[in-house]
Amino acid sequence: MSYSHMITVWDAVGSNPLAEIRHPLGAITTVIFGHGGDWLATGSLDGFVRLWNTKNWSELVSPMSHGDSVGALALDPRSSRLASAGAGGLVRIWEPTLGRALREMRWQSEDENAMIRHLAFSPDGSLLSVVSGDGWVRVFDLNSGAQALKPLKLESAGVEAAWANDGQILAVSAESGDGWLIPIPCPDHDTPEWLPRLAELLSGSVTGNTALREWEECRRKALGSSSTGFYRRWAEWFFERRLISRDPVW
Repeated sequence: MSYSHMITVWDAVGSNPLAEIRHPLGAITTVIFGHGGDWLATGSLDGFVRLWNTKNWSELVSPMSHGDSVGALALDPRSSRLASAGAGGLVRIWEPTLGRALREMRWQSEDENAMIRHLAFSPDGSLLSVVSGDGWVRVFDLNSGAQALKPLKLESAGVEAAWANDGQILAVSAESGDGWLIPIPCPDHDTPEWLPRLAELLSGSVTGNTALREWEECRRKALGSSSTGFYRRWAEWFFERRLISRDPVW
């Protein structure tokens, strides 16, 4: 994939160019508008995130230094926090209109050169999903900065993720064409005891006859008479459509 040091902003109605934005040192890799359309954020290979005023296309604040190549940006539902990520297992959270760093999350990556390809805030802004090119999917609690779920390893490089409107399911796609739906525990629903084991099975950490036996045990518990509410409905959907242990979830 090739990138350019310049992007053109177009009038979507009249198809006319409105502005040209240039990064002096690094090619631009990702862009995102603020929800009100008052500013545009750009990330680049020089490791900086820049914020542009859409009225005159000047920079609103000093460039924000991510510290490594920036490959993904995401904005929370209220436009109050901007997330940046790139290579090396690092995500930074910013207060964009002030150019102020709020938090960073780091982890040890298997491949230090694997780019984070996609970031997404949950609908309430409390969680952030991180999808990387080495196949790992992580979900962070933004209040604590800790990982909210055990990381999920895909069979191929991750592409992107999307949250359900209620924030209780995260959909993830991979280069292989497979997709996964991941249930997200929340305070309004008691997490069933079978769910953590199911997450381990999805990660591929258990294989062979052991995996087949444990799939059946998870299915039995998930659909048993004591299972009710949201997770019961999700389990009915999940096990009805998952035909064999390594099929994609959707």
